[in-house]
This record gives sequence, structure tokens and C-alpha cells, in this order.
Amino acid sequence: PARYFGCYPQKGCLEVGSDADIVIVDPEAPFSMDREALHYPEELEYSVYQGYDAVGRPVDTIRRGEFLVENGVFNESAARGRFLFRTL
Repeated sequence: PARYFGCYPQKGCLEVGSDADIVIVDPEAPFSMDREALHYPEELEYSVYQGYDAVGRPVDTIRRGEFLVENGVFNESAARGRFLFRTL
């Protein structure tokens, strides 16, 4: 997908110079997709996933080499976006 959307090699691989975005999942853990579990901001009152239950809970999310979510706890100080220039 990263190649298709023009984001490769910044996204879509684990190589030197790439962003190193990784999600670590516990494939056996149940996961109820509510606003809190998805770390939605308080002003966002609705989720299309609300009430949906799944198996496979994301435990850690690493974005650009920094923990955004660690052991299910959102690190708000790491929540900084960055514009990604794409190519076609």
C-alpha cells in the first residue's frame, strides 16, 4: 500500500531512514472498540467502531521510533503529526 499511495520508502518498510511505524498486537486478547480504547479525543463523540468486539488487541504502537501507545496507555506528548510529501 505504501508504494501504491506514493509513501514508500518513508512508510511501508523497516529500513534505515524509514519512519519505523510498528504496531505490536496480542492476537489472542479480546478487544472492545470503544472511544477510550481507540484513544479518540474527547471532542470526537462518535466512532463507527463503537460496540464492535474483536480478537487481537493492539498493545504497543511505535511511530517514528517513539512509543505512541505503550501497554495500552496513550502517550499524549508523542501525539505529533508530520506532513508526508508523496510521489505518484
